[in-house]
Amino acid sequence: MTGKAAAFDWAAAQLDLDGFDTARSRMTRLWGLWAGGKEAFCGDREFCDRALEVCPQLTDLARYRLAFRARAVRALVTGCGMDQLLVAGTDLPLHSEVHHIAHRLNPQARVLYADSDLLIARTAEALLTPAPGSVCGYVTAGLDDPAALVEGAARRLNLDRPVGVLVLNSLDVLPDATAAAAMDALRAPLAPGSVLAICHLIDDDYGATLFEALGAGQYPGLAVPRSSATLREFLAGTRLLTPGVVPVSRWRPEAPSPELDTAGLWCGVGQIPVPTATSPTSSLPTYRQPGPILIESRA
Repeated sequence: MTGKAAAFDWAAAQLDLDGFDTARSRMTRLWGLWAGGKEAFCGDREFCDRALEVCPQLTDLARYRLAFRARAVRALVTGCGMDQLLVAGTDLPLHSEVHHIAHRLNPQARVLYADSDLLIARTAEALLTPAPGSVCGYVTAGLDDPAALVEGAARRLNLDRPVGVLVLNSLDVLPDATAAAAMDALRAPLAPGSVLAICHLIDDDYGATLFEALGAGQYPGLAVPRSSATLREFLAGTRLLTPGVVPVSRWRPEAPSPELDTAGLWCGVGQIPVPTATSPTSSLPTYRQPGPILIESRA
């Protein structure tokens, strides 16, 4: 991150968050801790430690989740030609954030972060600053209110053109019906050629362990694992990019690595089909390079 990271006053931010519940753990902060981050509240650290006693694999899942995020961004920008990215569910900043990766590949790419968590909003405003001349913004809305998320995205991105959407930490904290409705609402306004990249906790193999570790269903805001079949349903009707819906460590690994148990976290990337009139040899039509756009940092 930039030098602002060291100067960010977490204590002051916490005091500013009137009514914010710091006692209840949130998945965003837990993912950050499991991936090696330091910023969290005391309750988060206690929960994180207890969860790791039950399921030590959570650290591998957290690290490979970030590895998948990086690979997915590169696939969207270079492989699919996306120059607009929407991150529906923001992480606490660690390193190699979405806009860092995207802007290295295309400095003109528009990157919009979206999350309804107030602490994430303040943190993103302070730390997720783009390089001079590039475009990065934030909207305070999440998949728990997909209408507000889409409205905010439509004001800042051109939804008549393809958008790459990353949903990496926000679906598995929603009830089944809410998650399905949110994905429908998020997908509905997207132009053909848009791409969805989804990551989700999966209970196929050692779900009982994950349920116990996360206290799934007992604490609001924490993840509830689902089946890999449900993840495929979220991507139904899209053209899946290879290798399809798989554990995170198996999605386009860039170098030989030890086989780790990441069966508790799966991912997939699917492209919304373009009209059949488009040449079958091209997955995306050619679009005019967008003009400059001003994205304000707050909704």
